[in-house]
Amino acid sequence: MDKSTELNIQDLDVVGHRSLRINSIGAIKITFARIAGSTFAPKLVKFINKNLYRFGIGAALNRYDTSLTFFSSRNDKKLYADYSNSDTFYNFGSGAFHHPRWQNFDYPGNSDFYKAIQGKVGEDFTAIDLCQDNLKLDIADNTASLIYCAHTLEHLEEEKTHVFLKECARILKPGGIMRVAVPTTQESFSFAKILYDQDTVPMNTKHKVILLAASSVLWNSNSLSDDQIIEIAIESKFNAEKFHKICAQRGVSIGFNPEGPERHVTFWGQEKLKRASVKAGFRAYMPFYRGQSLAEPFKNIEVFDTTEPHLSHYGEFVK
Repeated sequence: MDKSTELNIQDLDVVGHRSLRINSIGAIKITFARIAGSTFAPKLVKFINKNLYRFGIGAALNRYDTSLTFFSSRNDKKLYADYSNSDTFYNFGSGAFHHPRWQNFDYPGNSDFYKAIQGKVGEDFTAIDLCQDNLKLDIADNTASLIYCAHTLEHLEEEKTHVFLKECARILKPGGIMRVAVPTTQESFSFAKILYDQDTVPMNTKHKVILLAASSVLWNSNSLSDDQIIEIAIESKFNAEKFHKICAQRGVSIGFNPEGPERHVTFWGQEKLKRASVKAGFRAYMPFYRGQSLAEPFKNIEVFDTTEPHLSHYGEFVK
């Protein structure tokens, strides 16, 4: 266990204090309306990080808020001060993420734009199907220092997710950290319940919000009628996890679809992640806000926690 991790683990009972401050590394963010469909921007980001990071400039692409960020790589490097050059870092479900210190893994995209942001298979990322039977990561035991996995678990079948998390626990060094981000789908249902409980809110508004919340849990929920979805939401008492289970019982597909890998097929909340951490063999699970972390590199919010932060939960599995 490296020194920084040991100190942070001792601070588990002081969430929000010194060890969990968000770092400002100095950045300029530019928003372009056309980034969402541009293949030039992803190529520019990869070029900068491959060739200019060593000279002080890093770049990050956010396809959700259509922004291109240029940040100080000198300040970013300081966040890795407690790690050696031989330490390894893995990003599973990497998407547009590109960083010289990290190795990317992702499911090959279908659209030309997603292929552009991923880059070349075997060069910019390693192709992987985390829902494959008998998943075995081609990484040695106890060798990874950090793992990042943002907005990926909800696209995986639940049992396959447990296998994946066990593999991550296997490859992490003792004291290693795996950071995850998942959608705040329970909050969507909580909002729907607040509206549903008010007699002064028009019924069509209540129904629209319920249907929107349902789609955030299961994109395939539209295989049911609107009336059925609303009925299930009420039956589940607006609990996202229960809603997911009832939908599955009524025939909604919760399997991974290679032709639509972007679909949400499972629900993950903080309590469920905590239970998953025990099942996978981790020592602890820590819920966090954006930019808070037990590991300094994750505090660069120009690079990490960029996918819809207003609709995300964050947490860290500690080995």
